[in-house]
Amino acid sequence: MNNKSLGLLALAGAPFFLLSSFLQPYFSFLHPQQFYGIWGTIYISAWMCSILLLQRLKAMGENRFGKALLWVQLLFLLLAKLSNLYQVVLPGDRSLAFIILDSFWPLSNLLMLVVGITIAIARRLQGWRRFVPLFVGCWFPVMIISMNLFGRGGTTGTIGAVYSAIAWSLLAVALLTIKPGKSAIIFRDQKWKAA
Repeated sequence: MNNKSLGLLALAGAPFFLLSSFLQPYFSFLHPQQFYGIWGTIYISAWMCSILLLQRLKAMGENRFGKALLWVQLLFLLLAKLSNLYQVVLPGDRSLAFIILDSFWPLSNLLMLVVGITIAIARRLQGWRRFVPLFVGCWFPVMIISMNLFGRGGTTGTIGAVYSAIAWSLLAVALLTIKPGKSAIIFRDQKWKAA
């Protein structure tokens, strides 16, 4: 799959976390856990597309830490995706296996903060694009603050869903708009040159 296709899939799936909040009543024939499992699977698939693009663009640099960190992120996302599929097949089940798999949702978000910081420090993405992964990674601290201020209710859920849709859409747009020969990214291997 080429970079443009990955970027478009990332953009298309970015708002699914937010959309699920509005569309759930129209899917009342599904168990709520099945519904959120399906939509969560789509959302995480889009997230994985963004991570693959960051990996292809060498946004973390070329050191082992950066390369390994994105592979770990993909592994965490795969495990979080399995928790969604688990909900589709066994809605309402709260076995130890599900709890372990489901813990990779917050762990993926926490790791995204580390990814964002690392990309900002690596300076491979230039201009405003350099800080977009960090903005995405800030979802986790924003949610912690929101939970402390408003609890775990609807307000926190809305803040998380809106922030997520904006942040992931912005990341997809940032990655889609990188053009060869522009100063958006610097490659040492000279595939793309800075203007």
